[in-house]
Amino acid sequence: MDKKAIIISIATGTIFALILAVNTISAVKFARCSTNPINVSINPQIAELGCTINITVEYYVPPEEEPADVTIKVVNTSNDIILLREYDSQAAGYYIRQIFLTLDPSEWEPGDQQQEGYVVVTLTTRVGIYTENSSFYVTRADQKIIMESMSPENPVTGSEISLQLSIVNENNETFVVSNNPVNVSVFRNDTLVETRIVYTDIYGNAYFSIGPFNTSGNYIMNVTSFENGDYKESCASYIITVSEGTISSKTPTELNIFYEYLGAIDPDSKLTFAYEPINVSIRLVNVSSGQGISNACISLRIYDASTNEKLFEKILVTGTNGIAHTIWKAPYSGNFSIYVYYPGDELTEPSNVTLELPKILKRPMYAALTKVPTTIYVGDSAEMEVSVYDEINNSVVPNITVEVHCAATGQMILAKNFTDQNGIAHLSILIPEEFSINVLGIKHLKLNAMTRMRTQFTQVHRYVLRYPFAIDLK
Repeated sequence: MDKKAIIISIATGTIFALILAVNTISAVKFARCSTNPINVSINPQIAELGCTINITVEYYVPPEEEPADVTIKVVNTSNDIILLREYDSQAAGYYIRQIFLTLDPSEWEPGDQQQEGYVVVTLTTRVGIYTENSSFYVTRADQKIIMESMSPENPVTGSEISLQLSIVNENNETFVVSNNPVNVSVFRNDTLVETRIVYTDIYGNAYFSIGPFNTSGNYIMNVTSFENGDYKESCASYIITVSEGTISSKTPTELNIFYEYLGAIDPDSKLTFAYEPINVSIRLVNVSSGQGISNACISLRIYDASTNEKLFEKILVTGTNGIAHTIWKAPYSGNFSIYVYYPGDELTEPSNVTLELPKILKRPMYAALTKVPTTIYVGDSAEMEVSVYDEINNSVVPNITVEVHCAATGQMILAKNFTDQNGIAHLSILIPEEFSINVLGIKHLKLNAMTRMRTQFTQVHRYVLRYPFAIDLK
């Protein structure tokens, strides 16, 4: 065997230096397996938008074919959008991978036909490439119509009635039906009293008024949200009882939203990070007097501003100054909007307000090499461990994708895996044989202190490989 050595500089914002002794092993020819070592099952295979499908991927890596790279992709067939991509590097063995995929209406539009998606799994071993495809189908969902508020709660003859409806996905209420036409028809004794078309806003809310009604009794309000590319037509009915009484004039109201970062802040942008607490304050004001309205119930919702998915909801009660508070932490980086609604009462009018927060930043992380091999063979694989830490509080970070790239070959991925609950990614790195070059050897090396290791070994060969490598955290 020709002995060779490799120098790797690994960067995660800080450069690490590493020398590995590398031996070239001669190529061995293997016979390709006669059967496909991949099995994919999807349950259910036909699902409505908003539902979650369970994708089970089983594959086998024979000892004579290790190491293997496994890529799992979920694709929307109609527009070739990749909805999910996962990558693993595995040694010999039998593996099961379960993926739960929620069918997001923003990524599909099945219309009155089924829309096809498929899962493709590619297993690349030292012998060959195996591929398995499996299809599933997405259909439209039903809508759920919810009466959020009615003001006044006990309407009297001659009063106008203000209503708020929210229309959401029947299977998953975090997905709202936005910008959709809705028919509202009011009947009394089977006679149509009034009808109109209203539209939901980007948060799935429809605001409108009915009346005034000069005759007391029960009125039936039928609501129909029309079909669209994601949803089937859905209907709901409500009984509204109007009593004899006297109308009292109502005072207009106004809502204001304030926020304060309670956690870490980026010193340059003055923005906060995901998972850091934000104090959200709401003030409800009587417009006529300028005074705060106490003991009022207001509804607060926080949405993903990109997808309009509802992430947080809470009913707040205002204090003596008309102010209510809550603490919220963004579950990931991005743009978020706060929506607040006051339904009004017998004396005050309803009001609502929306505020988009400044961008929430990704939490800063850093990586440390916690296991590094001292010898590796070109054309073979070696095990490495990378620990990922939160830069703000130095806690370990689970479920982070760690990729090892080779910058000299167009950012080719040498290894990829997720950190476990201890914040450790176990990586199997394959060094391709074509990386070998002849240069003078180096006698010893000290690892960077940030890797928390110190290694030395003596030169026993005349071949060194120099290529820059990088670790990416995603």
